Amino acid sequence: MNDGRPASGGAPSPTLPRNSGGGRSGAAFLAAALLLCPATTLGQPAQQPWPAIAWNPAPLPDDLILPMPCGGSMTFRRVDTPAGESGLDDRAVLLGSPETETGYLEYLRRTWVAGPFGGGAVPRHFFMSKYEVTRAQFEALRAPPCPNAATPASRQPAVEVTWLDAADAAQRYSTWLLRNAAQRLPRRGDARAFVRLPTEVEWEYAARGGAAVSEADFQARTFPMPDGPEAYAWFQGSRSAAGRISAIGLKRPNPLGLHDMLGNAAEWVLDPFRLNRVGRQHGQAGGLVARGGDFRTTTEAQLRSSMRIEYAPYDDNGEPTRLGTVGFRFALAGPAQASLADTAALRQAFEAETQARTQNQDDPAALIAALRRDQADPVTQAALDRIGAAYARETRERTDRARVAARAQLQAAAVLSRSIFIAQQRASGLQGMIDNPSAFGATDQQARNWRPMLDAVRAEVDGGVRAYAAVVAQLAQAADVAIPAEAQVVQQEIRAQNVPNLAPHVALVARHAEAARRGAMPSAATLRTDILGAAASPR
Repeated sequence: MNDGRPASGGAPSPTLPRNSGGGRSGAAFLAAALLLCPATTLGQPAQQPWPAIAWNPAPLPDDLILPMPCGGSMTFRRVDTPAGESGLDDRAVLLGSPETETGYLEYLRRTWVAGPFGGGAVPRHFFMSKYEVTRAQFEALRAPPCPNAATPASRQPAVEVTWLDAADAAQRYSTWLLRNAAQRLPRRGDARAFVRLPTEVEWEYAARGGAAVSEADFQARTFPMPDGPEAYAWFQGSRSAAGRISAIGLKRPNPLGLHDMLGNAAEWVLDPFRLNRVGRQHGQAGGLVARGGDFRTTTEAQLRSSMRIEYAPYDDNGEPTRLGTVGFRFALAGPAQASLADTAALRQAFEAETQARTQNQDDPAALIAALRRDQADPVTQAALDRIGAAYARETRERTDRARVAARAQLQAAAVLSRSIFIAQQRASGLQGMIDNPSAFGATDQQARNWRPMLDAVRAEVDGGVRAYAAVVAQLAQAADVAIPAEAQVVQQEIRAQNVPNLAPHVALVARHAEAARRGAMPSAATLRTDILGAAASPR
């Protein structure tokens, strides 16, 4: 699997092929030189590379950098969507807002997201433009002529761009990359990535921080802003935008390294607008959707990840809608079926999900299937088909809920395990001070005063082990959940959240739960020993 990341934050260079004598062949050198000067594909003279401030003013080591026409570049960030190993596994998320005032637009709804790239140890993921597409980048995709990328105005988001213009720019960029830099694109199997506008779900998932934030932070009104909104977003008012659009990358990014997801320019997304019918999307597809708010009309109090505004696709003169406050950013996506092997695996995964229930005479799905076989009436058969589909959907939703609950239990037990280890360290330290108070400059009386503290910490450890055992026992009862697979998802999540100290504890919880499932629940003493050993093991 190629996830498309360069080795460093700078613009990567292609590897130059070598001939059998160890030197570069003339033809290979020429091919590499043409790749380094991609503007030649547009019939233009070779262009000097743009200054980094024009396309990545705040570089990070794991940025994905792709070339553009006219000597330009564009920077992307990986957005992880940890889920299971099946091709049909996706990540359940709760998007929207609990506020009822805008409920018909933004009310909480459960939906799902999955990236096309990754697999195995690498979580599934997609890529999102790190910054809003700039004027220079937009013009480069419409060249000739090539833009001047060295001016301050060229680094501002491209606004007054219609949705059709944005979609056309994505198509042009996809074509250009596939013809000029295909080897630099992420892959799903043999299929290369393509460029499009992000979906609403992808956009809001990324805006909230994705898997890089806790569930509580994900559900918050905005992504974490410890230094205040003015450090992360351009919004209406003299303390912030003061009515002017700003160059990309001047504010701090969200936890995924994405800049200006809230404020500055609002952003077109791929989907048509739909109302919210108390937790689900309405059946009518409407106009265009712009996300994130903007520098001119969005106040600080209005900033929120759930903000979505509908615009008519055409103005009163029949022209495509273009607004001075709306721009766009790109996503790198891939096909859902990249090969015949993918298709076969997806078919098998679907069959496994529909059959993942007890196969006996009381199984509702089997009863429905048997009734359908005995019916010659097409109307009755159609009715039974609808009942069967509804039951399969409810079964899948119940399984999804069980998997999400299992992941929460795995992480909760891992946090408990880590807390037990820390409490035991405190107890050991207190015991050493009590046994040899003079080594710590203390008196015997002070040592006696520490003993109640030691007793309290030991009680905390004992209580923690009991609570840990209860969570493990409950997790073991989740009969329809593959605990090792869900533990792998949790491991991906905690890596994304940069809490590696929990990793050995997650593995330990999964091991204990599997043992309990086999009827071999470890004793409290064994649990304590295992916890202390896991915390001390190398990571």
